[in-house]
Amino acid sequence: HRSFSSSLHRSGPGLVYSRLLRFSSDFEDQSLGSTVECDLCSKWEQIDPNTYRFTLRENVRWHNIEPLNGRLITVEDVINSYWRQKTQGWPNEGLLRNLKDIVKVDDFVLEITTHIPDGDFVLFLASGHSKVLPLEVNSYYEDVVAAGPIGTGPWILLRSAPGGEYVFEANPVYYEAGLPKMDILKIRVIPDQMVRFASMAVGGLDFADLTLDQVETLNDRPGEFITMTVPHYGHGIDFVLNTHSTVLGSLDVRQAIFGAIDPWEYRRLYWQDKTFHGLGFPIKHESWYMSEEELAQYVGSLARSPDSQQPTILSGERITLSVGDYGANYSKLAKQISIDLESIGMSIDINMVFPTEYVGMAEGIGSYDMYIGPSVPLISPNQYFFGVLHSGGRYNSAKYSDAGLDLLIELQAQDQDILSRSRIIKEINQRGMHSATRMMLLTDSSHWGWDSRLIDVSINSWAHEYFHYAYFDW
Repeated sequence: HRSFSSSLHRSGPGLVYSRLLRFSSDFEDQSLGSTVECDLCSKWEQIDPNTYRFTLRENVRWHNIEPLNGRLITVEDVINSYWRQKTQGWPNEGLLRNLKDIVKVDDFVLEITTHIPDGDFVLFLASGHSKVLPLEVNSYYEDVVAAGPIGTGPWILLRSAPGGEYVFEANPVYYEAGLPKMDILKIRVIPDQMVRFASMAVGGLDFADLTLDQVETLNDRPGEFITMTVPHYGHGIDFVLNTHSTVLGSLDVRQAIFGAIDPWEYRRLYWQDKTFHGLGFPIKHESWYMSEEELAQYVGSLARSPDSQQPTILSGERITLSVGDYGANYSKLAKQISIDLESIGMSIDINMVFPTEYVGMAEGIGSYDMYIGPSVPLISPNQYFFGVLHSGGRYNSAKYSDAGLDLLIELQAQDQDILSRSRIIKEINQRGMHSATRMMLLTDSSHWGWDSRLIDVSINSWAHEYFHYAYFDW
């Protein structure tokens, strides 16, 4: 609850904990991994637009470690965990910002109410950060920490070495029969990507996250390894135009900029392991995509047709492109963008900024014309729509205000029907791209490889999901 570290939550000691809900590993539908299923609950239902009722499983026990000694989980554990997570100033507080109240109905049933209807609320409960901790963290905090972490999940932490290795054993009284499938899980911390790959290639690792080049190398060794590449929608490289800038307040100028840049070429030149997708929000359904043909109506028209008539740009104005200093490829990308914009008569100054300054810029703080850099880490569509696109959003760094767009955002948030919500989101996509204020130039992909003898591997990267290790088997 007091850390936002993704590695701690999904590949470290955080594996010992369960959640009320988790993300399903069944990818047979079009939900792109966003479907939730019960974890600690046996069933759940939405009884009105603002109220959710959960029934807990009756066979869930905390790990048999002092001071919990394998006691059964209670509704009070869940209630206390969520209020604790909402502690003001804590890093995961925002995930439960819409939580209004939690009420115990009986020993196994609780009801959660929200301030406003939110079609994504259950995604926050399923997030890898929204873990359920024992009530004892209040009265026996030091004892629990010293002996723990103590959870209810499929794995019990045996030992850890700072910067080295985490060793887990299977929970013998885990509440889902047949899980986890392995007796021991060892997670080695190897920060260097090349060392990690070399270790896997010689059999020192059975499963690892890799680069695209490394995946292609393993694919040349059929029968030994299996690989997977998954687009990580909602995470990537943002390109943002500040509409409060003197020149960029003009829609014609912004649209000319969007016409001159070529994200498809940027991907080919600098980031072959990333995909291109215009609006950078996490996508819950395939129908929420903008196809390349649709995106091409707003982006790259001049780049594709260099002989077409150039738009009129204010002459004599210099524009600064600020770049988050996150590596050489960012500076190379900035240089390419400046060349493309010079082709339409713009004069571009490139300004590299430290990550600390960039974080402020992503919140609209400071003076800038336009910038490129990593996207804000958000886990749900509504976090993006309200936080980034809405006029009042904390991360509306384009400083763009559109009452019509705000209304569409508010309408889709309350829509529980996936198809009607999809229609509204398509209109949001079109309106957002037409305004030419921001886009995700490149979207991250995650790449994985594993020993071909390892079976039942299904990786879901939604919101720091980590339950997939329980299914791994030989």
